[in-house]
Amino acid sequence: MGRSDTNSIGTEQSDEPKRRIGRFLKLESLSAVGLSVSLAHKNMITAKQLKADTETFLRACGYPINPHLPPIEELAALHLASSLDVRRRCLILASTCARAYGAKYDRVVPWIDVHELRKWCTQDEVALIDERSPTEFQKSPFRWLPESLWEFAWVLKMIPEIDHFTPCSEQLVHMFPKPGEDPTAFLSARDIQDSELLYREADRIYRIHWAVRDASLKGRKSPTGQEACVTECRLRAINWVMQSDILWDEVDVST
Repeated sequence: MGRSDTNSIGTEQSDEPKRRIGRFLKLESLSAVGLSVSLAHKNMITAKQLKADTETFLRACGYPINPHLPPIEELAALHLASSLDVRRRCLILASTCARAYGAKYDRVVPWIDVHELRKWCTQDEVALIDERSPTEFQKSPFRWLPESLWEFAWVLKMIPEIDHFTPCSEQLVHMFPKPGEDPTAFLSARDIQDSELLYREADRIYRIHWAVRDASLKGRKSPTGQEACVTECRLRAINWVMQSDILWDEVDVST
């Protein structure tokens, strides 16, 4: 999200981040309804304040912190996606996931075209959807996308909270319209999280993903217990929500 270059110099790290998972989940739930008193303020939180809040929250959970990781962009400078924008993207991801996991061309392509979703697809998405017999190489990058959909489920208030210590629920497959199903009611809904909660989530996953990537680069076990692809897909989803003027495949997920 337009951050300056970073490194891992001066990193603070707990030896037992998962020792406090229960506390993390409790605090994460609290944060979703206003962990910081600044949510009650009329003034918009600044990126600097948000960085401090997130670091305090993660440090309290025994989570690795990099104090040199810069603030994300100011909320006022971002272009937040509408509920409809997110719902269209969810249908596209559901379609590409379906093809990546074996759904037939004749089931997916007409559905995409009838609901006029093609114009919202990236070139790689179109290539996968339109290929009658996609190769494993084409399908492989799309098989982690359920994690992006799981993040979107929280964004759209379909789940009350999201636990970054666990992969997406098996119930995800039943939560979004699939190719062949009528998406009208889903597209017509308008639920979406408050902008400041979205902003806090974007900062939190950004800093969590840094810790996961740092552990991977140093040959250590991930502090979330999950592969980096999990947090990367969720980071891509929330960053796209915060910068919907950027194409899906151009979203910055660097840390």
